[in-house]
Amino acid sequence: MHPILVCTYTNVAVDNLVEGFAAVGVKPLRIAFGGKVKPSLFEHTLDYKLDQHPLKPEVDQLANQEQTLDSGLMTLEKAIFTLEKTRRHQSRLDNMKADIIFKERQRNFVRSKKYVLKQKMLREILAAADVVNLSPVV
Repeated sequence: MHPILVCTYTNVAVDNLVEGFAAVGVKPLRIAFGGKVKPSLFEHTLDYKLDQHPLKPEVDQLANQEQTLDSGLMTLEKAIFTLEKTRRHQSRLDNMKADIIFKERQRNFVRSKKYVLKQKMLREILAAADVVNLSPVV
């Protein structure tokens, strides 16, 4: 069976559909883009399912690594800027520039791995749904 995509014009209509589908044993997935979701239906939202997914801790760990690398890169870039103004310590400057390249590669690897995991999570969540609901069409 393939998932069915249902779109409506209001959040209330989406909530009513999700509520009805869940009541008869169909597995709905509500994808909300800034819309309001009835609290009793939150367990049927994509955000909830992503938060509950077994790969979530690994994605969070990669996000933390990415943030740490970003912070380290910013610190290095500031230090390089300061050293370049003095026009001294060329070997130190060269090492710092090489470190930036290394950290950027690490960050790109972490971002790629995080992206792949998120895509896997989305595929698994969508595959488990019978009906996919979007927020109101604007």
